[in-house]
Amino acid sequence: MYDDIDYKFNWVGLIIKIVIFIILILLAIWVVSSTFTKKEKQNNFNDNFNFFNETALNYFEGENLPKEENEKITLTLNAMIKKGIINELVDQDGNVCDKNNSYIEAIKIDDYYEITVKLICGSDEKVIKNKINGEQCKTEDCVMDTDDSNTENEENSNNDTDGSDKLTYYEYVKVYKNYTPWQLKKITGDNVETKKDNMSISTFCKVNDVKYYSTGYITLDMNNYYSYKVRLTDIPSNASNVKILGKGYFDNDLSYYQERINGTNLSMIGGGDSKYGVDLPDVYTYRDTSLKSNNFTFSVSNPKKEKGYYYVEIKVNINNRNNVSKYYASNLKQYVYFVPLYFYGEYVDTNNCVEDTNENATSYISYKILNTHKENVTVYRSYTLEKDYSDIKWSTETSLDGYVKTGNTELR
Repeated sequence: MYDDIDYKFNWVGLIIKIVIFIILILLAIWVVSSTFTKKEKQNNFNDNFNFFNETALNYFEGENLPKEENEKITLTLNAMIKKGIINELVDQDGNVCDKNNSYIEAIKIDDYYEITVKLICGSDEKVIKNKINGEQCKTEDCVMDTDDSNTENEENSNNDTDGSDKLTYYEYVKVYKNYTPWQLKKITGDNVETKKDNMSISTFCKVNDVKYYSTGYITLDMNNYYSYKVRLTDIPSNASNVKILGKGYFDNDLSYYQERINGTNLSMIGGGDSKYGVDLPDVYTYRDTSLKSNNFTFSVSNPKKEKGYYYVEIKVNINNRNNVSKYYASNLKQYVYFVPLYFYGEYVDTNNCVEDTNENATSYISYKILNTHKENVTVYRSYTLEKDYSDIKWSTETSLDGYVKTGNTELR
């Protein structure tokens, strides 16, 4: 006889192994996630610090620099925010950086200035000292010293290594200045440039649009042709370049009839005897008793100035009265047909003009140039610093002309 063999499966051991395997997987995920989160947080701090340092160097120029030997000027981040120099700096978790203990400071020493920049965001802290001369050196090779309490954020010099033969490579991004056009109006700020030059200066005057709705009428026995003259209201006597640009019919669009009732009151009666005027009915009756584009044609003359006012002459030709209801004008004691029309144009307001360079003409889209002359003047333009992330370089050099550090480094 064969001995009996126990083939029972060890379920307890299997469960223990599965639990240990799951714990190891979760631990690996946590380690990887923490590493990426930490790197992302550090990159955010580096971006904040680079921007803070750049803002400090832009601010400490000209009149903002100390005048006397050993004179010191200090601004906290909180003071800079209140002065509008910079906005709040926010870390990766959405927390604002320390506004009271983060600061920029300038001190005059012999023939140069020492610009100290300190930023604290949560547990991250970094201090850098920039040395600038009278020509406002602003490149990374002006950096005197860096005190970084966050050891993971320390930058090695070009020849520093990590104890091996590896070198520190810095990531750079291309920067350029995006300029506005030169303008005559004085502007101020740390990002403003000026020059004296013989420039083309123009007088830009505001162009105003106008639109008029006019209504005449014809009786059953009137001729098929008539004309009348109306004064263009709203156009000042000192306006120039008054033009009629186009015209149109009301047809069946109720909005035109309502606009005529509510708006401009031009009619063929003009300033004549009001007893010949006809009051407009309600908007629906007005439309039903008005001639449409298939019933008449008309023209509007160029505006002419008479006794300080601008006038146009409207000429109307009646083709037919088909599909139009008659309206009984009680004051005239006879039936009439309304003849509504509109026309529009523009004029130059000589009371609203400004002188500026031709180069800045794009700022005056709704203006017209009345005259242009050459003049030796001081002009101004501003700029913003734009980063071109399509142009990235890695280098062991501590500075690259036309580039700024992103804060990322690698040991190679």
